[in-house]
Amino acid sequence: MSFQWTVIAAFLYGEVVVVSLLLLPFISVQRWNKILKSRLLRSIGQQAHIYFFIIFGLLILCLLDSIRDVRRYTHESDEVVHVPVTFDNELKNHMKLFRAQRNFYITSFSVFLMFVIRRLTKLIMTMAATEATSEAAMRQARSATDAAEALLDRQRSEAEDVTQQQKQENLTNEAHATEVGDLKKQLENALKELNHSKKELEAMKSQSEAVNREYDRVSAECQRLQSQIDGSTDKKSE
Repeated sequence: MSFQWTVIAAFLYGEVVVVSLLLLPFISVQRWNKILKSRLLRSIGQQAHIYFFIIFGLLILCLLDSIRDVRRYTHESDEVVHVPVTFDNELKNHMKLFRAQRNFYITSFSVFLMFVIRRLTKLIMTMAATEATSEAAMRQARSATDAAEALLDRQRSEAEDVTQQQKQENLTNEAHATEVGDLKKQLENALKELNHSKKELEAMKSQSEAVNREYDRVSAECQRLQSQIDGSTDKKSE
């Protein structure tokens, strides 16, 4: 195997290892995203498209060369069928054809795996970005849910406080109403007692006036009798 085909074969083996690593299930997408976004790979990735097209162009040239060799040695093998040759020459032609076909397969798979690796890396980075976005959305949704629950709890507590205040106000109003009712009853009783006292006072006044009148009458009668007595005493002394 010549140097160029050895390099292409080593490149193919490297691609197989890279694809195998990318397909390992126990390495998460976030870990690959961190690796691909590391400082070293990020510095290389800035010129990755240039490297990709350069390698792709070299592989295409090698692929075309291998196709040319396959066609040439296939044509020579067809001519060997019609032209009698020695066993060694026929064996050499088959070996050259085999090597050309091997080089064709190596180059073809190298080109194919280049696109596979490029696609896998893009998918990994896209999945990592999608997962990061979904995690951020989930965190926002959880924070919004927590805020909504806190708001509902606050509104519920405020409603309970308002209800408690209303109950307290109702109890206070009932107590005030009961107190007002008691005061009204006391006032009515006081008014009744006042009316009763007024009536008793009026009765006492009327009795006092009657006693005064009787006293005046008796006093006048006593004075009249005293004057009569005094008059009769004067007549006797004469």
